[in-house]
Amino acid sequence: MGIRQYASARDAAESFTAMEKALESCHQETYQGSVLKYSPMSVDKLGDRSLGVRIDSDGATALQQFTLDGPTLINVGTGGVADAGADTATKLLREQVDRYEAAARK
Repeated sequence: MGIRQYASARDAAESFTAMEKALESCHQETYQGSVLKYSPMSVDKLGDRSLGVRIDSDGATALQQFTLDGPTLINVGTGGVADAGADTATKLLREQVDRYEAAARK
């Protein structure tokens, strides 16, 4: 789970857009000798915009979900050899977005 707050909603949106564009052309990379394969995945829309990435490497899968919410990027991920749990990641992301929005209203 991660929360990154930018100076403005515009800065956060630019960062989110850059991530979207990178995922359009970057489908794999080698990190510390392991090949990581990236593929987009559909996710529930939360906040202003959302995206999901499936990362496969060496028989394990990680699912990362990102939401842009005003000046903030919120992400959660799950992973494992047997089950990466997309529903779990969605539930966690929804909870984090709700908590962030509640705190921002105070």
